[in-house]
Amino acid sequence: MMTRRLLLLLAGILLATFGLLRGGAALTPGVSPDADTLYTSTRYVTGIAVAPDGAVWASTLGGVLCRAADGWRKFTIRDGLPSNEVVTLHLAEHGVVAVTPLGAARFQEGRWAPEQTPPVTAPYLKGQLASATWRGARYAATLTGVFRRQGEEWEELPHTVKETGYNDDYSYYGHYIYGITALLPLPDRLLALSFQGNIFAYDGARWTLVAPTKIGDATALGGSMGKLWVGTRRNGLWEQAGDTWVQHLLPDEPYDHNTQALALYQGSLYVSTLEDGVAVRAPRGWETVVAMSSDAPRQQVLFAGKLYVRHGNGKVDVYDGIAWKRDVFKGLLPRKEASGLAADGGRLYVAQWGGWSEFDGTAWTHHLTERDLQGIPVIALYPDGEALWIGTQRRGLGEWDRKAQTLRWHDERGGLPDDWIRCLAMHDGHCYAGTFVGGLARRDGDRWTTVPGLPPGEITALASYGGALLIGTRAGLYTLRTGAARRLHSPILPAEIQALCPAEDGVWVGTRTGLCFLTKAAVAP
Repeated sequence: MMTRRLLLLLAGILLATFGLLRGGAALTPGVSPDADTLYTSTRYVTGIAVAPDGAVWASTLGGVLCRAADGWRKFTIRDGLPSNEVVTLHLAEHGVVAVTPLGAARFQEGRWAPEQTPPVTAPYLKGQLASATWRGARYAATLTGVFRRQGEEWEELPHTVKETGYNDDYSYYGHYIYGITALLPLPDRLLALSFQGNIFAYDGARWTLVAPTKIGDATALGGSMGKLWVGTRRNGLWEQAGDTWVQHLLPDEPYDHNTQALALYQGSLYVSTLEDGVAVRAPRGWETVVAMSSDAPRQQVLFAGKLYVRHGNGKVDVYDGIAWKRDVFKGLLPRKEASGLAADGGRLYVAQWGGWSEFDGTAWTHHLTERDLQGIPVIALYPDGEALWIGTQRRGLGEWDRKAQTLRWHDERGGLPDDWIRCLAMHDGHCYAGTFVGGLARRDGDRWTTVPGLPPGEITALASYGGALLIGTRAGLYTLRTGAARRLHSPILPAEIQALCPAEDGVWVGTRTGLCFLTKAAVAP
């Protein structure tokens, strides 16, 4: 019996050591690529165009897709696009033109090259979501319907399709023409796509329902007389195949890439997205966590072998490697909404309005009555031995002395450039405070100095790696060793950095328009 127990214990130690268990599935250790890699999601389609040669082009918030005879191809900033965020595209005389917030590019002879940004034309109609010219007339769609320009006035088209009426129980059947997100002019009719996914046809007098796709969250429409394509907000691109619709999703993509926070846990990367939950990069590929307290996770912290996820609604979920538990602090915190998380070897810290709470694994200690914190939003915590650094939204930086039970304030009187603290880090024996509009400040003795070399504005993330401090900003990723910070350049790295997660063989960088992995050689050459 004793031998059996020892064997079981040894097996458990080996499995835990090599990270072979996660939710009962076998995994290989590590999820980091061997080279610099950019991940984007093309699920959000913004425009569709079908070329005369039959190639299908789609603009997305994760690049441009093209389906030709040899299959699908994806283009991002690595291929010459000004941004992964492509807001529209159109067919031009000498190639396809993609328009992004950072400029336009033309695809010609197998490559993307800068193109003069087309002039921004005024919308036909206030609140316009889509527009088209059909049979020489201008049409515009809003949330409330479709309108046609008649001279200097706009005429509202009928709101219902012709197949409408009342059932025997006097309940109405039919479809209303509203919430139109795309218009497609064809020679014999004008097609309108509703956000619910229905496609209607207008013959110049009345509407008919031609394709009840039931896809939902529809955003773009393209095609010709023979075949239609529909783009969606979350479910990618769909192709009409007779009476059915076929979904086209590229492999090895996260559900969304607008990264708010990152954490490595049990051999997988957990990605908090803006409003699409948590995406997981496991060795077997991308997965999506469902049934959480919200679709807007904002922060992740590891404590006592578990992963804690804070949401924008103030709730916190926890994952133990097997199952998720939702809203785990309900009834345990005096104030309902958690505004920040932090952890060290012995405690989990939870920021709340006007203070914070600590959990040592067995019991809670609450610090919510400190006079100088009352009414102050606490948004960042950083434990540093016997000190706890407390970042606030309008009061500056507090330093809590655990032994003396006293709170000391750091603000502009000591050189701090801003009283809104976004993030905190300890590096090379100094405390660093990333601010909202004042850049990065370093504590030197009793004074704070602003780190040179950074663009003005918000510091979004801080992390130590390879002997340097990595600094995320809205205008790029910077590194600091000595003296001034320096911009880190990479052909796959978008500008708006939002999260950092060091790994053994590189760094995961979360941005608004893509998730990147930079190898150790790229970050610390």
